[in-house]
Amino acid sequence: MAEYNIEIGNNDLLVEYTYIPEQKERYPDTEPLRAHVEIDRIFYNDTEVTELMYEVADDWLIHLETEIIEKLEN
Repeated sequence: MAEYNIEIGNNDLLVEYTYIPEQKERYPDTEPLRAHVEIDRIFYNDTEVTELMYEVADDWLIHLETEIIEKLEN
């Protein structure tokens, strides 16, 4: 598990995540899996807010996963 800090406004969030790199195809008729991030937990001021973020911020979470992958792969 790794950590990523993100600032929203003047607030810092700590995101604990697992990075899963691109996986090559195993069989000729299957497509390779793209790299992705599994967000494990999100903290704000030492309080876990993961469930809240999943309920209200789907688009933001997708953007966050993309941002983490881009920083890791570039």
